[in-house]
Amino acid sequence: MRFFISPDEFEVIKSSPIKIVFDDDISFTTRDILYVKGKTNNGEEFHIFVNHWPSRIGGLEQTNLKGWVAKLLKSKIDSVQNVNPDINILVMGDLNDEPSNKSISEILQAKSPDVENAAFVNLMFPIHTNKLGSYNYRGNWNMLDNIVVSSNLLDKKGFQCKERQGFVFHENGWNMKQRRNVAKPDIRWPKLLWRGQRPFSCLCST
Repeated sequence: MRFFISPDEFEVIKSSPIKIVFDDDISFTTRDILYVKGKTNNGEEFHIFVNHWPSRIGGLEQTNLKGWVAKLLKSKIDSVQNVNPDINILVMGDLNDEPSNKSISEILQAKSPDVENAAFVNLMFPIHTNKLGSYNYRGNWNMLDNIVVSSNLLDKKGFQCKERQGFVFHENGWNMKQRRNVAKPDIRWPKLLWRGQRPFSCLCST
């Protein structure tokens, strides 16, 4: 896992891997969650979780594995919010599930930006709702790359999401509504910008 920051905008206070162990099968391994704690140049604290969940190959078994990872992640988020309920939370990565799947919408409780009083907002939900995505499998779009933020990043105080949704960057003017039979288009990470004391941007690569 890699997490890129602008050092003059964001100071890393702590970073560590969150190990994932499955009780039912301790021999099964998957990628760690990268946890980063830091502060922006105006003093706001962020807790960031960079993910790459188990793949979709394997059907129900893999679905259960993603549910397990989601529960572990939610427990880590809860432990942070128990100290400060208003802390800034950012969850990002290839979750190998879509915004409407149980692991994200129910376990993580990440809702669409138009849902009122949601604790967490999935900025990629609007793209998913429009039946587009970041990955194309056999002509069908899947929104597997997700950006989830705590709702306070949309309350117009301090650092904020500049837009109420994320975006998928496509190179050379590539149009997602075209070439729907492409197996896997060259799509980079969704871009997330912030509006605060100074602009802030972040990029994750898994």
